Amino acid sequence: MQSGTYHVTITDFNNCTLVDSVFIDFTDGEENIFENESINIYPNPTTNEAFIEIKSGKNEKLKLKIFDLQGRVIKEFNYSKSNIYKINAIDFAQGVYFIKLISGNTDVAVSKLIIQ
Repeated sequence: MQSGTYHVTITDFNNCTLVDSVFIDFTDGEENIFENESINIYPNPTTNEAFIEIKSGKNEKLKLKIFDLQGRVIKEFNYSKSNIYKINAIDFAQGVYFIKLISGNTDVAVSKLIIQ
């Protein structure tokens, strides 16, 4: 699939329909918006546990947030000098999640986590 706007139609057994449009941006799984910031996730995909390694040159307060595909925040960490965070996959449903490193209201790095 390519990045772009997709139109979705859902029809239930009572013939009620819902039509919506969604923009999907497909990336290679890691996007570094600022040069000195990065998120590495291993193993990825995972079935048991994953480690999120943060590299940041920023001295300000950062947050690490995990989002589901609906954009809901599933887990949140205040970034400290600790560069590695452990995630237990059994705490999550199978699927795709986005990990964001956030400074204020700006995403400084984004990566994708797949839980099988």
